[in-house]
Amino acid sequence: AKIADNLFYSNSIDTNRHIIDTETDQLQNQVLLDNFVDIMKEDSINTFVPENVLNLIKTFSSSYSEAQQTVQTIHNAKRKAEELEQTIVVYEELESYGIDADKGLYMTLLKAYQKQKTEKVNNLQNLIFVYVKNWFVEKAIAAKLANEQRET
Repeated sequence: AKIADNLFYSNSIDTNRHIIDTETDQLQNQVLLDNFVDIMKEDSINTFVPENVLNLIKTFSSSYSEAQQTVQTIHNAKRKAEELEQTIVVYEELESYGIDADKGLYMTLLKAYQKQKTEKVNNLQNLIFVYVKNWFVEKAIAAKLANEQRET
């Protein structure tokens, strides 16, 4: 019992373990975030999100998982816009409809980040979803449908 009492009151309990793990996690997260654009451009990762938008996401994200979540939100918003308009959009073909998709998506995301800086935003991912979905409906899909009507 004397030894057990000693352990209970001893300062030798390793309380630094959590701090070390946290520091390691932060370092690992920073490495992933620093290389976010390169990771997302890998062929094995299937994303249409262009490099300039990936860089913007990286700049405004505090973690790799947040950056990854934003890319997923963009994909979900595109899918929702396609559902609403009952059409499929190939991002890479938008240029042929007269849309500068890279600039449009970049500016749309920038507006969401700007709103977060100037107003209270409860859920940034929801804001990004709504902005990107609306951009796809109002600009990208509208241009595609207008182009298809001209061809008929």
